Amino acid sequence: MKTNTEEFRFRFRNPDNSLVFRSEFVAITEALNLALDNRTSDTWILTESKSTYQFLKDWSNVLDMLWQDILSKLAALTHFSSVCFQ
Repeated sequence: MKTNTEEFRFRFRNPDNSLVFRSEFVAITEALNLALDNRTSDTWILTESKSTYQFLKDWSNVLDMLWQDILSKLAALTHFSSVCFQ
C-alpha cells in the first residue's frame, strides 16, 4: 500500500480453515485503516474478486462482522476522502 510519502507491506496468515475470500476482506480492512490513519484525499482499492463486488452490491444484507467493520470504515473515510473500488 502506498501513500504520498511511504510504502507499506503487510503479510497475514489465515487460520487453516479460512477461505481465500476472507483474505480479501482482511486486506481491504487494512487498506482502509491505512487510509483513515493518513487521512488520504483519494483512496483506490483494486481487486479482481467477484465475491467482493457481490458483497458491495448487496451491502445492506451483510451480517458478517468483518464486512460490517469494512462498511463502517468506508462510511468514516467518505467524510474526507473519495473512495473508489476497481
